[in-house]
Amino acid sequence: MMTQRLRTTLSGDRAPLHRSTSDLTAQPSGDLSRSFDTASLRQAARSSRSGWQTQAATPEPLTRGLAARSPSRAITRTTAQRQRSVNLKKATQNTTAEWTVMVYMAGNNLESYAIQDFLELAAAGSDRRVNLVVQIDRTAGYDSSYGNWTDTRRGKVQKNSKPNASWGSRVGEANMGSATALKNFVTWGTNTYKAQHYALVMWGHGDGHQVSYDDATANGISGAELNSVLAGVAAEVDLVGTDACLMSTTDFAAQIADNASVFVGSQELEPGTGWNYTPVIQDLKTNPAMTAAQLGSSLVTRYAQAYSPRNETLSAIDLTALRSSNPNSLTNALNSFATTLASSATSQDLSLLNLWRDRLANVFDTSAQPDDLCDVGRLFSGFASSPGLSASLQVAARVVLSAYSSTVIHNYTAIANRSTGLSLYFSDRGSAPEVNDLSQSAFAPQWSAFVNGSLWGLG
Repeated sequence: MMTQRLRTTLSGDRAPLHRSTSDLTAQPSGDLSRSFDTASLRQAARSSRSGWQTQAATPEPLTRGLAARSPSRAITRTTAQRQRSVNLKKATQNTTAEWTVMVYMAGNNLESYAIQDFLELAAAGSDRRVNLVVQIDRTAGYDSSYGNWTDTRRGKVQKNSKPNASWGSRVGEANMGSATALKNFVTWGTNTYKAQHYALVMWGHGDGHQVSYDDATANGISGAELNSVLAGVAAEVDLVGTDACLMSTTDFAAQIADNASVFVGSQELEPGTGWNYTPVIQDLKTNPAMTAAQLGSSLVTRYAQAYSPRNETLSAIDLTALRSSNPNSLTNALNSFATTLASSATSQDLSLLNLWRDRLANVFDTSAQPDDLCDVGRLFSGFASSPGLSASLQVAARVVLSAYSSTVIHNYTAIANRSTGLSLYFSDRGSAPEVNDLSQSAFAPQWSAFVNGSLWGLG
């Protein structure tokens, strides 16, 4: 039985993909470790991080970011969003289990890790109170184990199930990067394995804006598409996770905030081995009455236990704190901050903001082009503490930090005070943001307008 697989992070062979931590030694005025205490964000965690153990393992050749893949990120997006009544959906679910956990495994060059993660799920297995269901897509040329089948299959993962040619049901060759394939899976999972609560894990490659890329089609699922799927199924999905690189972005999480309660993702690159599934499912089976926040915390804690600390991050996010309908949400605070910038920022204010953006941009994945992801906590704490900043912007930045502190349920970062839970798309000053990326940042219209406006993007 596999209760915990030994894992590691990036080896020296992949070091060129990452910026050395020495790049951050020359900081602007304002001490990050003092101005933003990441420990304060962990007080709401539902499970203790004490007693974490780490073990060394063989370096993994792949990560779950787009540095490991070549297809285009072009994708057709939908923007439909709608509010739903949670109580109405709960009332219509003729439930028989506490949780159904759905894992959506896209077909790509991570296939050998998909097999491993399937076996991790099977090491725990379903029971009468917890259903584990998987849709897995395999592609010729990546992994020949368990019959070397190459279509798409879905089914329930029982104790000691094997991902061989006799497991599950065939659904043809699905384009896992399409919203249609995802909706078909979620509809099937929630209708066939009814439960009080549902979790959906989007597995595969990610770039901060799209996830679960299908190598055969070069398609991935955007935040808007995922939100449309969540809004279009009868059951409420309580927790959404992304077992992929770079996906813990404010931009992505905010787009699904109206249709889920908790989000789990990594700001950093993830190693190929990904999440630590067996102990998480064992936690859930031991306590199937877990809330979504508690399950999210278990995912974070068990991920931290699985690796010898290098660059790993994982966080559980309260999506209700990102809803625009919440007057104190991070989304509204970012909009207010951008409005203040547009109306009163001096040239010195903009220079200070640019200094912090450049210092912190994409610490997580220097292979991305351009480097446009910044940690929210570090960016705004540094900016707010900068001498010479206008008083109105100091206040606006502190409002962002206050809203942010209510957003992060549980955060793990292997490098202290480096990653505080969420990243934010923030393009370089003087250059227009990429169209695809800006469209994903439209969750906060005023912020997007500032990034693409004359004061910043086109200045």
